[in-house]
Amino acid sequence: MGHTRLLDGSYRHRLDDKDRLTIPQAFRFELGRRFYITRGHDQCLYVLTEDQYLALASVIAQAVQVYTSRQSGSAEQDAVAVPGSLTPDPYLHARAMFNDHARVLQRHFFGDSFEVTPDAQGRILIPETLRQYAGIAKEVMIVGVGDRLELWSPERWASEMDGSVEKLRTAAEGMGLLR
Repeated sequence: MGHTRLLDGSYRHRLDDKDRLTIPQAFRFELGRRFYITRGHDQCLYVLTEDQYLALASVIAQAVQVYTSRQSGSAEQDAVAVPGSLTPDPYLHARAMFNDHARVLQRHFFGDSFEVTPDAQGRILIPETLRQYAGIAKEVMIVGVGDRLELWSPERWASEMDGSVEKLRTAAEGMGLLR
């Protein structure tokens, strides 16, 4: 299910006694009945729709394929991964298992990811390993960042937002948005 509305805004929620998080009503429809939680960058968690999760797999597969083909001198450097596949070429997929960079990416995003289905009240269980990675104890910042949600510990979110104006300027310049 592709989303039609931007996921935006931030909400501070509390895990219940069973370590479940209630997803805000505003996000439930866009995420669908089944979605994925995985490690993100900056020690937060990403909440992705199934389509986004499969797209992430394709992007990583393509990057792995291009990188490993360059390392092996293969002429297939510009091949495109099929959405939802790990790698279109089994030979390059096997080579990726011997590549440090490929394994790091695959382990980070897929080694500790979970498919979740909210209950009737919109609650999901965040596995202990993901809570530890993100430093989430009882309080959680749920942040809509356009195409996905990010889950943060309130302390890490505050630290991320510290100096955010300067970070924004640097990011915009780095992406060529400010001229």
